[in-house]
Amino acid sequence: LRPIWQPALPAISAQLSALLASPLRTHIDWNIQNFVFRARDQRLWYVDLKPTTFVARQSNEHNLKGIREYLVR
Repeated sequence: LRPIWQPALPAISAQLSALLASPLRTHIDWNIQNFVFRARDQRLWYVDLKPTTFVARQSNEHNLKGIREYLVR
């Protein structure tokens, strides 16, 4: 995470934690490129134009592990 985004980490982490706890968790492609953070109002958006069924399970679990390690506190 770039230093410029460090102050936003608590907001990002809280929103990702809520998503991880929701039933939607299994329908998310956890590639970091599918998330957009708007600093103005501290909102995290999920944007994915392809169905998650196209994502390999192993790849998605790898992405989720990285998100948990680096963004969820």
